[in-house]
Amino acid sequence: MPAAPEISEVEIAWAEQQLLPPGSTFDAERREFIRRLDTLDLQAVPGSGKTTALLAKLAILERHLPFADGSGILVLSHTNAAVDEISDSIGPLCPRLFCYPNFVGTIQSFVDQFLAIPYYCSRQRKRPHRIHNDLYVEQAGAFMTQSLKDFSIDEQKRAKSFLAYNQCADSMRFAPSVQPALLVSRINGRPLIIAKPRRGKAPYADWSEEERRRVRAWLVAFKYALMKEGVLCFDDAYFLAHRLLDAFPAMSGLLRRRFRHVFVDEMQDMGQHQHDLLELLFATPGDESCGYQRIGDRNQAIHNERDVGDETSWSGRTPTLTLTNSLRLTPQTAAVVSWFALENEPGFRINGIAPPGPSPTLIVYTDTTAKGVLKQFSALVRAAAEAGHIPLTPDSRIRAIAWNTVWRDNERAQGKLRLVDYCPEFSRRSIASRLEYPNLEALLRAYHQPESDMRRREAAILNIFLTVLRMERMFHPELGTPFTRLALFTHLRDKHPEFYASFRLSLFRWCLASANDELARVIKEIRDYVPAFLETFGGVLVNAKTYVAETATEASDEPGAGARSNIVNLDGFNIELSSVHAVKGQTHTATLYFETAYHQDGRGPAARCYESQRLAPQFLCNRLIGSEGAHVKQSAKMVYVGFSRPTHLLCFAVHRERYNAYLRGIAGLGWKVVELE
Repeated sequence: MPAAPEISEVEIAWAEQQLLPPGSTFDAERREFIRRLDTLDLQAVPGSGKTTALLAKLAILERHLPFADGSGILVLSHTNAAVDEISDSIGPLCPRLFCYPNFVGTIQSFVDQFLAIPYYCSRQRKRPHRIHNDLYVEQAGAFMTQSLKDFSIDEQKRAKSFLAYNQCADSMRFAPSVQPALLVSRINGRPLIIAKPRRGKAPYADWSEEERRRVRAWLVAFKYALMKEGVLCFDDAYFLAHRLLDAFPAMSGLLRRRFRHVFVDEMQDMGQHQHDLLELLFATPGDESCGYQRIGDRNQAIHNERDVGDETSWSGRTPTLTLTNSLRLTPQTAAVVSWFALENEPGFRINGIAPPGPSPTLIVYTDTTAKGVLKQFSALVRAAAEAGHIPLTPDSRIRAIAWNTVWRDNERAQGKLRLVDYCPEFSRRSIASRLEYPNLEALLRAYHQPESDMRRREAAILNIFLTVLRMERMFHPELGTPFTRLALFTHLRDKHPEFYASFRLSLFRWCLASANDELARVIKEIRDYVPAFLETFGGVLVNAKTYVAETATEASDEPGAGARSNIVNLDGFNIELSSVHAVKGQTHTATLYFETAYHQDGRGPAARCYESQRLAPQFLCNRLIGSEGAHVKQSAKMVYVGFSRPTHLLCFAVHRERYNAYLRGIAGLGWKVVELE
């Protein structure tokens, strides 16, 4: 590896001036990380300032660009929001970091751009139409119309009956790194088990071995057919990436030469397939051509439990640096959070170095007072603010969170609680990543919330028209592919300039009207506009008629159509209701964590469903030893993430029966207890 630039104390002082409040400096732990450019891991406690330390390192490295050997810097994170945070924080300060030969993006965008799309183009002599789950689900769901060559009618029927019975047409995947192609139930899942569907009470006889083999062959051919059409889900990109590395083994070495410094933030959020691919590319034993640094907190790995079980796929390596000082947490909060860490070597603790604040508070409720917990929390925040212990400003974030938020159909269990049982006004919105909705009204009501910006509103409306075109099987006349937003605008501008001008004007008017709380009018106008839109393409409304005409209340359980809101104001300030997953990475002023039911371990009086039951030893200051069951470990990670959000006040709601049975001795262990009558 060419000599890496040495990061001096002068450069660190410069970064402090650029990124920290006046008078603040990086402590010894963060300074060591900033200076190190070799391959290592950074294990950081919540609120330790790891992202700011990474930004400082990147800002300093940018001053050394371009490197003499022409190499660049690779910065990866899990979500677009995290990438945007990096760009917003240091983009104006480090313009060269965001230009060739460097790359700052998500692991998905990196795999798409450098591995999956190049391999696809080399094999198919065209680009994939789109790598996106929503379009893939739509196309895979049309499996009943598929008729694949070299299969008999009976073989086709068996395969389609298997997909219909198991409802796995859009969820089965190719195992990323297995050859020949192996179908699995989901990414990182087990091999797909092929068996004849069981129907009714009729005597059951499975297919013969040859029949099962042919069903499997049809499913593999079906997956390949979708790929050849250019319809890829996100997971397919990792399958193609491994195929590229198999076909061109030198590619990993080329990428290490291209990117001499590789930084992966929030590493604990990577799935097993993502982790394994990054290791294959940048952690080759004996190859020190690049410095590969993985950054995160293994105790906060809550996004991939289904993929990797109760353990994160990220195992520590030597050397591992640690950040144990939390700038966010008070000593009181840090003391209780530390006990819920799964990664806890003897002596582990979080050093909360924020100014001391109120003691963490247990709110004990009964069956009749469960709906009063939020009101009690609000009163505690108001009292603490009036006593000068909590700042209440327009920037203050007050949150009430839970692991499990709502009940699915036929799932509600008698006497068990989720967030909606404490706060009936709560509604789960899935608008962050989902674009495909059962009808246009459901999509518009989800995306056109009061806080939505004009860009989000326009994207939702455009998606309606793109969906209608796909449902009517109307493709780009020259490319033969489904329209994208850019392709639609370009086609209308070039072929139908007058309609293009009126369409863009209509988009603007609809966005403006919805922002002015006229969404009902917007929905009606768009419905009326669709036939004229299709006529421009020489089509009529047939297949998409239900999608256009159906109302959200008829076909959708998506919230947003009702009057419910996830923001409650009881004492002059807003409290936002949310899931633990949604607040990961956030900093709150005060946080209320509701205990909620998740599965059930055991039976009778020993049955355990709630965090207060599974984690009673940790509430009573006993560390996890690593041999606990999967549900205990999952509960610990959720509590660790949820409890580590607030800068000032942490509250936890527990039922009186569970308090009496499990947590009676907690009052002298750093917790204050408030009982609701």
